[in-house]
Amino acid sequence: MIRPADLRDLGEIQRLEDENFPEDGFSRRRMRYLVTSSSSLTLVWDGNGIKGYVMLLFRKDTDAARMYSICVDRAARNRGLGSALMRAAGEAARNKGCRRMTLEVREGNAEAIEFYAFHGFKGRRRLRDYYAPGVDGLRMEKRL
Repeated sequence: MIRPADLRDLGEIQRLEDENFPEDGFSRRRMRYLVTSSSSLTLVWDGNGIKGYVMLLFRKDTDAARMYSICVDRAARNRGLGSALMRAAGEAARNKGCRRMTLEVREGNAEAIEFYAFHGFKGRRRLRDYYAPGVDGLRMEKRL
């Protein structure tokens, strides 16, 4: 079941973040902010524990939602959870009046880029040194 996250979910969300993004994951403080801020929305896949999440950021000065992070537990991958989270994120963004969704991804992360392309995202701009010196990003966007 996909539902909005709350502070009770923070430990499980942080566990997924730490396991899947060990080099550049978000701190617990940042995660707490993202779960509780009125300018963001975190949705979790909850089925006998948190198996995945997606985080969206909203700004009043744009019609785009920013998908800030998406993560599925390694043991639960290839079961459609990521796709379900993507659909839920798009629906939530549309409900907030957004007409576009953007994201950033490591340029060398072919698996993620393929997943996003499958869900309608197109590469828009290369972001030099976005993740670290010599580690470029790619900004992707899709219409909702």
